[in-house]
Amino acid sequence: MFPGFRFNDPLPRALARQISKRSAGPHYAVLEVEPTRMEARFLAEQGITRFAMPLADAAAKLIGGATHRGCNPTSA
Repeated sequence: MFPGFRFNDPLPRALARQISKRSAGPHYAVLEVEPTRMEARFLAEQGITRFAMPLADAAAKLIGGATHRGCNPTSA
């Protein structure tokens, strides 16, 4: 998973390629903004699925379904 990781430069893309090579798929990226043309091409080439949502919302879903705007705190 590449949370909030931008692929808009050759160096981050090279790093992501190395991570992908050494880890089992599937691979995901959380990118709130629309990817650039090169980012979209890279995601397609590498088979990385993009989740178009804010990073805080993705993290909340991973830890239990709450959203960052309306967390469900436990009652004391």
